[in-house]
Amino acid sequence: MLMGPRLYNLTKYKKTKGFVFGFESKDVQVGINSHTIKYPKVTFFADKDRVTVFAPSAMAEVAPDMDSVTVYYDSKDPTKAIVYNYYGVWSPATTILIPFFLIWTICIFSKDFIPTHINTKDLSTKLFG
Repeated sequence: MLMGPRLYNLTKYKKTKGFVFGFESKDVQVGINSHTIKYPKVTFFADKDRVTVFAPSAMAEVAPDMDSVTVYYDSKDPTKAIVYNYYGVWSPATTILIPFFLIWTICIFSKDFIPTHINTKDLSTKLFG
């Protein structure tokens, strides 16, 4: 459900090469604390037009090491671009899914959660009458 639209767009969008050329910083205030989030700027050419989009902030640490990135864009609206790497495609879903599966695994395999005895007589009467 999280990845469906993104993977569908990868099949329909056009592919081109983009370049990371800087960062956009945004100050975020959380309670009394504040911090700065850096978004890499990715530029690419879409049908002879130069387009600039912002990559996910998780890509900020590895962006200086990248010479170029693969970009998928919608030909009707090139600003709807997806940077094709782990951070652009998989990172948004895994930040949500990993904690969910971690909690789910703890609940399923918890010692107190696994039944130690199953009464088959009660179970068979409930199932088969």
